[in-house]
Amino acid sequence: MSEQGDWDTEIPWHQDCAYYQISPNVNLSAWIAVDETTRENGCMQVISGSHKRLYPHITTKGLHRFSKHADPASFDAGKAVNIELKAGQFAFFNESTLHYSPPNRSEKRRFGITPRITVPFVKVSRRESLNVLMLKGEDYMGAYNVVDPPE
Repeated sequence: MSEQGDWDTEIPWHQDCAYYQISPNVNLSAWIAVDETTRENGCMQVISGSHKRLYPHITTKGLHRFSKHADPASFDAGKAVNIELKAGQFAFFNESTLHYSPPNRSEKRRFGITPRITVPFVKVSRRESLNVLMLKGEDYMGAYNVVDPPE
């Protein structure tokens, strides 16, 4: 086991929309690499074209994070594409893109952040409790708690 401990575990195959309900499904995620991510340290993988449909998800008891994962019988993991990134690079994907990160079995840390971007007319569960930044324009629906950007 690497020195990072148990926090750096496998992230199962999933679509983000299985974890949060938005309507309509209009959401863009960016996986921003803080560290270099390679095959050796478990870079994210995607299935090309998977954003075109929803896959059935199975709930796994006992997992604290990512308790839902895509049913392995519903897709071919052999078609996965590795998303290797240098620190500071990023990959965009939408809420329906099927993605996965294998366990990091190296001594090299794999860390990234994932901001999500949507538009004001999208209904997000618990949106009144979310602090959001406006990238442009205004919250013309008045449904979000818009905060000022950090100085």
